[in-house]
Amino acid sequence: MASKNSSPGSLSASTLFNVDNMVALVTGGGTGIGLMITKALVENGASKVYIAGRRKEVLDSAVSSIGSNVIPIQCDVTSKESLAQAVETIEKDSGYLNLLVCNSGIGGPQVKLPTPDTTAEEWAKANLEVSFDDYVQTFSVNTAAVWFTSMACLKLLDLGNKKGNLDQSSQVIITSSIASFNKKAPGGWAYGQSKAGPRWRPNSSPWRCPSGISEQIASHQAYFRAKCRSPSSTSTRMAQVARALYPRRWCL
Repeated sequence: MASKNSSPGSLSASTLFNVDNMVALVTGGGTGIGLMITKALVENGASKVYIAGRRKEVLDSAVSSIGSNVIPIQCDVTSKESLAQAVETIEKDSGYLNLLVCNSGIGGPQVKLPTPDTTAEEWAKANLEVSFDDYVQTFSVNTAAVWFTSMACLKLLDLGNKKGNLDQSSQVIITSSIASFNKKAPGGWAYGQSKAGPRWRPNSSPWRCPSGISEQIASHQAYFRAKCRSPSSTSTRMAQVARALYPRRWCL
């Protein structure tokens, strides 16, 4: 969140990571990593943090625990119609965004851990028993939704730049996973593969060409940044499920 000001005095932590007056949207902001991001933004000066998720009761619980700076928006990130409604809500309320955190994610289907005695045929059979729809749904949430959420919020991020309420330009932060780097699959095969997609995206050509988000958009005279982070094992419920199924050595 560093400021454009490069003077020596701007290198203090309070300046480098200053989010005063920021307006943000965190998808999956009611639980796990998303909830911690929401708390950190509010506690460090963000004026409004919208949290999006499917479960209203989870969102309401997060609002109760954090405060009035958090605004819940019931939203399914795999639905373009639902995303459009969320954007409309934000546009009517604040009118812009400075930060979009694409954090929504699911673990996907899990397959029983193979043993040294497991044959190739048995391992293949176990994986083929996984529902094709369940496998693909992991990509819908963890990969495709990141793209469509970013595109749905592009106008609001552009308006954030034009608002000029912050020194820094608008940005998108994507939550991938260390599982996208792993040699094995501690989070499940679908999970690791689907999390590799968002990690690739900020460096792909659509985000680096003149019409992309991480470069200047000539038609809008605006500048956006896109960053992807890959958290390791956490104390979230989803991570605990994975740790229960796979041994520590599989994370190497």
